[in-house]
Amino acid sequence: MSQKLLFLISLSLFAGVLFSPFLRAKEFLQTDGHNEIIVRPSNDQQSTGPRMPSSIRIEAYYDADLASVCAYLVNAGETVDVEFNNLTTGDSFTFEIPGSGMSVLPIGGAAGYWTVTFTLPSGAVYEGEFVV
Repeated sequence: MSQKLLFLISLSLFAGVLFSPFLRAKEFLQTDGHNEIIVRPSNDQQSTGPRMPSSIRIEAYYDADLASVCAYLVNAGETVDVEFNNLTTGDSFTFEIPGSGMSVLPIGGAAGYWTVTFTLPSGAVYEGEFVV
């Protein structure tokens, strides 16, 4: 075998070992009753020019077994207001949660198209959406 082919096989095996935990985590989120929620800053916020990357992190997923959204926040402030709206059924829920750590937010198992809004003490708004 040529050296290039051996290198490509080695690189492929290394990449499989390196990325397999991430692929398994993604499969877990999709197959074990978990819906990952992508949370982004609201489009309504005006940019005032170049800024440092935000140290605020919000991760969330819907857990079907708990009929809840699990949210993990870092550096979001003292408390964060969270609002859920099911645009299909009209259901809505509001919570006040700590700005750091994991929170489990029970919203029930009503099927539909959901939106979630995280409002930080600074007034910054982060939004996400998911389907149950």
